[in-house]
Amino acid sequence: MPIMAVGSEKHTSSQFLWGVRSGESPVALEKPGMFSQALTSVRAEGLPILVTIPSPKRQIDTESVSSTIYQLFTQLQLQGVQVSQQSEVYEYLLQFPDMIEVVEQAVFIARNHLGKEAQLQLEVYHDPENEDEHLVLYARFLAYDETVMEKIRAARRRYRHLLHGKSGWFILTTDFQQPK
Repeated sequence: MPIMAVGSEKHTSSQFLWGVRSGESPVALEKPGMFSQALTSVRAEGLPILVTIPSPKRQIDTESVSSTIYQLFTQLQLQGVQVSQQSEVYEYLLQFPDMIEVVEQAVFIARNHLGKEAQLQLEVYHDPENEDEHLVLYARFLAYDETVMEKIRAARRRYRHLLHGKSGWFILTTDFQQPK
C-alpha cells in the first residue's frame, strides 16, 4: 500500500516503506541507513524530485534504542535516580545512543561513591553561551562539607574513560542545592 503517490494518471511514482516504484524505470536505493533517497521524475510536470524514504532498518534500530532507553529509565528509578525533563533526556539519548551505556555505568559508579544519602537527578543541561547541551547528573545532599567535591571527583575519575570516542557528553556535579 503506497504511502504517497505523485504524478499523472499515466505516470506515477509511489513511495512505499521499502522503496520507490516509478512508472517508467526501477529506482535503486542507497544502502540502508537513516534515510534512503531516490531520484525520480514526475512526468506530468517534467520535474525531477528527490524522494526521502525512512529506512525500515533505521526504524527497527530506533525501536531497539527506544526500548533500551526505557529500560535505562527503569533501572535509574530502581536506583533512586530522578530523571527530570524525561522527554529531553530521552531525545538526547536517542540522538546519542552510544551514551546509554555510559549513563548506566556512570550512575552506578556515582551511587557507589556518593552513597544513599546523595539524591541523584539526571537532566539535559543547555549551555546558554554556545547552545551546547549534554547530560548532567546532579548530586544533592542535606549537608555539604569538604568531602563532597572529593567524592564527586573520585567518581568522575572512575567513569571518565567511558566517554572516550562517544558522540555525547556526561558529567557528574553538584549545584549545592538541597534534595527535593
